[in-house]
Amino acid sequence: MKQYPSLEIVPPLKGMTKNELLNDIRPFIEFNPKYINVTCHRDEVTYEEQPDGSYRKRLIRRRVSETAVCGAIQSEFKVNVVPHLICGGLTAEQIEFQLQDFKFMGISNILALRGDCLTGEKRFSPVPGGYDHANELVGAIRRFEKENGCEGFFRIGVGGYPEKHFEAANRTRTSRTSSARSMPERTTSQPRCSLTTRSSINSWTDAGRQESPSRSSPDSSRSQLQSK
Repeated sequence: MKQYPSLEIVPPLKGMTKNELLNDIRPFIEFNPKYINVTCHRDEVTYEEQPDGSYRKRLIRRRVSETAVCGAIQSEFKVNVVPHLICGGLTAEQIEFQLQDFKFMGISNILALRGDCLTGEKRFSPVPGGYDHANELVGAIRRFEKENGCEGFFRIGVGGYPEKHFEAANRTRTSRTSSARSMPERTTSQPRCSLTTRSSINSWTDAGRQESPSRSSPDSSRSQLQSK
């Protein structure tokens, strides 16, 4: 089994410059990572008190977008980047805009995920006009390729759950009300690989081959750089 290191970058908070981020990443490049994951987080919500005593919900963005981070990393280090694309907080149109940016920048790897619930939510709720499941997101990416004459451009990964997703009703069938989807349902949308997490090992499976990132410690299989 071939082993290789990889990195996972959390997009930095506002106030950090591009050069500061790249200088934080630079020491890890000597390990020759095969790819760098760039995570995606939903915009956070704040409630502002109004003069009449009511509260107004307002979305705020605290981090630089993963698209900007991917562009900076790719241009500086010439290494493959894998942006995480999530359903949460985005409409179908906004996701299409991100795909256009990825295609323009030559970013062909995507990890398609549903995303986490907002704080306080018991069940995942998509925004109006958004996607409820990762398999719908994969299907939207494939439609984008077909409509834009770039079929096969994106290499899509999805999250796999060998023990089943915690929201799934059982291992073979998913409740209609569940926000989870089983792996067979996800794979019908033709992802190229699956990132599974089991016994603290993350592995990419593609076309019947399995490759596991090398581990520097028993507790982590990927090097993670948390930007301040």
